[in-house]
Amino acid sequence: MKYNGFNIQQNIVTGKYNISDVFRKKTTDKEFDTAKEAKIEVDSIIGLEEHKSNRFHPCHYSRYWWAVMDKETGWYYRDANNKMVMFKTSKECFEWCDKNNK
Repeated sequence: MKYNGFNIQQNIVTGKYNISDVFRKKTTDKEFDTAKEAKIEVDSIIGLEEHKSNRFHPCHYSRYWWAVMDKETGWYYRDANNKMVMFKTSKECFEWCDKNNK
């Protein structure tokens, strides 16, 4: 599940929840019993207020592609031709998000 630009994933073996960034790197070693507890932890992350105000967030879409999440709709962002905005590299995706969030 995606929440405020972070991934909240349930560990299949333990049933606990972990928080990771868009690169799938764990942001904390803590594990949470419920997704609600993990969301509370995400809300307490320093610098999140600046991050929350952004409309567009980079999102790892598949093995080779990056997409842009639109916070207003909760869906992947589509351009005027109704095609998903996709990038081959994370750098291009982050640059596009930075440019369009301003």
